[in-house]
Order: sequence, then C-alpha cells, then structure tokens
Amino acid sequence: MSNTSDNSQTDNIKVGHAGLYVDESNAVEVHKNLVDTMGAITETIVNDIPLGIDKGGKTLIDCEQGIKAFVRDALAGTSDNPVDNHLPNTETGVWIYYLTKGIERDFGRTWEKLPKSIAPKLSAAEKKVSAGKRVITKAEKNDLLLRKDMGHWLPMVSANKMTIEEAAKEVAKAAEEILELEKLGIYLSENKTAGVNDYNSDRIIIDSWGGSWDALEIMKKYQVRILIPNVIENFFFSTTKPKVKYYNALAKSALSLGAHYVARERGIKNMDKKGVVYNPKHPQFGGMECKEVETTEDFWELVPELYKKITTGDFSGYEIKGVHFGKLKPAGKDNAIIIDGLNIKDKKRVIFYATEGGGIGTIFDYIWYNAETVVDEAEF
Repeated sequence: MSNTSDNSQTDNIKVGHAGLYVDESNAVEVHKNLVDTMGAITETIVNDIPLGIDKGGKTLIDCEQGIKAFVRDALAGTSDNPVDNHLPNTETGVWIYYLTKGIERDFGRTWEKLPKSIAPKLSAAEKKVSAGKRVITKAEKNDLLLRKDMGHWLPMVSANKMTIEEAAKEVAKAAEEILELEKLGIYLSENKTAGVNDYNSDRIIIDSWGGSWDALEIMKKYQVRILIPNVIENFFFSTTKPKVKYYNALAKSALSLGAHYVARERGIKNMDKKGVVYNPKHPQFGGMECKEVETTEDFWELVPELYKKITTGDFSGYEIKGVHFGKLKPAGKDNAIIIDGLNIKDKKRVIFYATEGGGIGTIFDYIWYNAETVVDEAEF
C-alpha cells in the first residue's frame, strides 16, 4: 500500500540549512498547509533565549530601498503618516516582531521576555503605576471629577462659549480618564478633602458581602482602616510594581519576610541590588532575610499560626471573604493582617487580625451579620 497522499501537509515543504521552506512554484496553494504544519511541529514555544543588556546590540540591515520603504511607510508608519495595524510603530519594532515570529515558527523558541521594541506600550498613567509613582494629585482628582459633571459646562454653553456637543465630549473625555484610572486600581473619592486612594476598600468589602452596606458598620466601630485590600493579589501577586509606601508598611508587620522578597524581585526601593535582600543565587553578598511568595500557600507560610487559627477547631469551616492589610483600634499602633469571613459552622461573621508581634485577635460582627447581642470590646 502506498504511504503517500495528495493531501499531505508536508508534500510541498523543502528543507533548508536553517529551517523549512515552501516550494515557491506552489507557494500560494500550500500556504495554509504550511501554517498548519508549523503549528503541529511547534506546539510549545520555549522562552529560553536571553536578551542580555538592553542596550548596545546594533545590527545594520543593508537591503533594497523598496523593502525599507515598505517597512517604514506601510508597516511601521511615520509621525506624518501613521498606520493602523497590530505591528509596533517603529522600523526596529517591525524587524524584531517578524524575526521573533520566524524563530518561534522554525525553532520553537523565543526570548525570556519581550524585547522592548515589541513590548506593549504603556500609557502615561500605566508607566507611573508600574514605577510606583503618584498618578494623580488631590487637586487634579477634584478637577477631573468636576469635568465629568455636565453641570460644570452648562454655564459656558449658555454663554455661547461652547456648544452642547462640545460639552458632551468634555464629559465623555473626563469619564474615559476616570475609567482608565479605575482599571489601574485607583479610586477617586467624591469628597473634595479626601486624597487619592489606590483602592476603594469600602466597595471591596461591600461586594464581598453581597452588596450590603451594613458590612461596613463593624469596620467603623473598631476603626478598621484598610491600607491594602486583598493584599495577596494587590501586593504579593501584583502585575505592576507596588508602591514604596506599601512595602514600608508591610515591612513592619508579620508579613515582612514576604515583603522583602517582593521588593527584591520587583526592584522596589532599589532592593534588587546585590546584598540588600538575601538571594540564594548570590549567597556571598548576604542581605536581609526573606521568604519566597509565589503561591497562596507561600503566603500562609508567612503566618502559620494565623492560618492554623482560621482553619482548625471551631473555625475549621471558615470561609474567607477577604485578606486585607491595615490598622484597627484593637491592635493599637501595630500594622495588622485583617481577615474577613464567615464561619460556616455557626453562620457568624468573624474578623481575625494578626499583629507584627504575633498576637491574634477576633472580632464577632454582632452589629449586623450576627445581630443577636452587642459586644463592646473585641476578644484578644
């Protein structure tokens, strides 16, 4: 029996010294088969090509003028003639983009991380957040909130200084800016005297309890001030570099060893320098002790006694609604881990908190959720 087939995906592929090539005489007809074949050959792309130092790698490409013109004008675009496509907006970016795609296709390999010429471009606000810098001031926040209100523009419309359509565009523009900030986790309080918060902690607590505003009452009673809500996701697993102020606060808590690790890995406060925080890759330099936090299990290993408290004995059925970080009256001046949740066994809301010194306290919500008796003081 013949083992050949007219529909074989590899019939029209030739082997060259650096990869697989299509027989040019039949290129159009077999293009789809080639793509399918490459997908089958290279199912897994390995990120193992080091980029090295991010400057100094210069390569001169001497090519036909038509090629350069096409890359510049049709693919990358220029400031005078921008193009709308999925490619980088620089010639270098286009060359690197297609080089990267070719290496992935032919060899199943790619860079350890995206070269800067093809990395996604960040907005001005995203760059500030990534660098841990302040994105917007209180005055700018109040001005932005003012501009999103049509009432702010109506006097100018009445005075024929602008049209109603122009006013609507200004409102929409302000709303888009606010939405961008919210996507970055920045909360703009309507209170003019309030500063700019990175998180809307009240909303996070309310949402975790089915949208009930009553969930905040116990927080008010015990003066709970949350600095970082959902601290595991918003600090330890954050996709952007956390701000220095959050590291400084966590460094003075039971989570300090994990905070040092994040600071080293993310370059917070120059703590990625050798000898500042201990790195097993460079043990000869020493540095502050730290503990790796890459998983939720790693996080709980930072506070094993607290984890034991909320998962065994009377609280073996405890359902965590949120793991936060901040301050509260029963803990005094200490920073504390604050865990909000529901004890399934007796269907009571219980808030745990742990201080830097190792103390663990509990607060039962008899104001709202439990609502049978009122407890004036927290148990500690």
